Order: sequence, then structure tokens, then C-alpha cells
Amino acid sequence: NMADMINIAKITYLGDYAKISTRALTSTTLPSPDKSIVNRKMYKGIAYGIILSGSFIFGTLIVSASMRILRGEAWMLKLWPSSVIPDEPQTPYEWEYEAYLIEKIYVVVILLMSFVALVYELYLLVDHMPILGIISAVFAGISLGLLASRVFALKSLKEASNKVYGVLVAVFTLPIVSGLIILLLREGGI
Repeated sequence: NMADMINIAKITYLGDYAKISTRALTSTTLPSPDKSIVNRKMYKGIAYGIILSGSFIFGTLIVSASMRILRGEAWMLKLWPSSVIPDEPQTPYEWEYEAYLIEKIYVVVILLMSFVALVYELYLLVDHMPILGIISAVFAGISLGLLASRVFALKSLKEASNKVYGVLVAVFTLPIVSGLIILLLREGGI
């Protein structure tokens, strides 16, 4: 179709090109893309990648804080295999922690809402980012989230109550929801 359009079009050469055009040359140049549009699209893709990475960072933190509530102790995803022998043996006076039902419901609802928001963000960005960019943003977000979740193992936070972690779960949900709202407003999804 492009060849037919070029053959039909009347092309007027000016300046030095007019001298060359008298020689029955059939080559033509393709139109060049507008640099401002390309730059805007590139910066938009970078901004979307940052939003997606940030959402996955906070999604990972939500999982870590939620597991702290459910288990009653600091929980971090193991990055490498370790022995099954605990560092400190249990004394006969220790017992398994059991979260209250309201805590379990709270955690499950927050986790489900966060998961749905993350999946919807991915759905919105499939058309606006290359697949490799989405995969790298998700991987970077999860990796940084795992590193950030190591803060929960600090001595000062280890002894914090479940109420503190309950507040953290709610606070960590805000950036995910904010990212989703920004994407919905930008892409006209609302």
C-alpha cells in the first residue's frame, strides 16, 4: 500500500534534490518520526514502569506484614535454602501464636484487594508498555520489596504488636491504590 501511495503521489524536489531528481532515480526517503512524540511515549513508559515497580514493592511489604500478623513473628521469604533446625530451641512454656478471627479476615481482605489492584494495573499497562518492560518492573518491584521487608526483622520492629503491623498493612495499601487511580485517570479507564 505504501509503494502504491508513493507511486501515485506527486513529489516536487527543490534545491540540490531537484538536480538529482532529473536522473530517473526511484529511491525515496521514508518519513521520520516526530521526536517529541517518541520522547513523550518513552517518558510515559518509564513513569508507568516506576508506578508498577512501586506497587509491587508495597505488595511484597503487605505480604510480609500480613504474615507477621498471622504467624505472630517476623516472616521473610527465604532467598536461599536453609536448615530446618531452628536457631533457638522452644522452651516448654512457649505455645503457637493464633491470630484472632477479625485479624485473619482483615488480612485476607487487604491481600485480596491488593492482588486485584495489582492484576488490574498489569491489565491496564499491557497495551502501553513492552512485555519485557512489564516483566522487569515486576521483578524489580518484588526484589526491592523483599529487601525492604528485611526491616521487619530488626529488633525494634520484631517486638512491635500486631496493631502496628495492622496499621502498616493499611498504609502499604495506599500506594497501590494511588498507582491504580493514577493509571485509571491517565488511560481513561474510569
